[in-house]
Amino acid sequence: RLLLAADKGRWDLSVLDHRIRRYIDAADIELAGVDEAEAKSLCEGLVTRGRLELGAGATADSAAAGLVAGDTALFDRLVHACGGGGISEAVANSMKALEDNPDAERLRKAYLGTALIHQHGMSIGPGHLAAFLGVEPGQLGESVLSPLGRLVVVSQGGAIRTPHPMVAAAAVASLEPDEAARDELLIQLLTSLPEGGTEDPKALQSPSELIRARRHQPLPPLTLGRFFEAGEAAASNDRQFWFDR
Repeated sequence: RLLLAADKGRWDLSVLDHRIRRYIDAADIELAGVDEAEAKSLCEGLVTRGRLELGAGATADSAAAGLVAGDTALFDRLVHACGGGGISEAVANSMKALEDNPDAERLRKAYLGTALIHQHGMSIGPGHLAAFLGVEPGQLGESVLSPLGRLVVVSQGGAIRTPHPMVAAAAVASLEPDEAARDELLIQLLTSLPEGGTEDPKALQSPSELIRARRHQPLPPLTLGRFFEAGEAAASNDRQFWFDR
């Protein structure tokens, strides 16, 4: 038995539900967010440990009210309450630290492309990332993965992702707020997807997985048509692709 926990909105945007239900019977249990008593207990514990500094006139109750009322992820709200900048600020600072690198634009594209896929719970194969960037696969480690450092995680099978889908979603929103520009990058990712996917099962394997994930949000019909055109070369064995098209 497996217990999986995820924010409902992010779970709905991912393709994990579709992929998992092909192999197991799943029972859905929806949990509510923290209530006032739980938020107060969290804040009091943070104050006791010296991790939450209350400003003038602030109390554990007022800090707890902020945790309950916030519309961002609870983790982000806790980070802000403790004086941190949250995930988006951390991503922005990491990208800024790479600005002096002569390949800064390529590194930004590599990280953004990885995040665009990982926000839906999938990794990107090394061959796919190399094709997306226009570099030789043998150069990927030294010229891209090494400079990115802890911004990315490489699995034993070689697939590449960010540390967490929540980090990936924040990176996408921070690095490319324009949805049309993000769709153009998704088209490039579909065009560069190798036929047959990758040996690592955690990586994106077929065009339909990425297209279906994107279609959870409104998508202009002409853009959807371009998605199918871009993914056609890698879809010879992708039955879902041809069914959706």
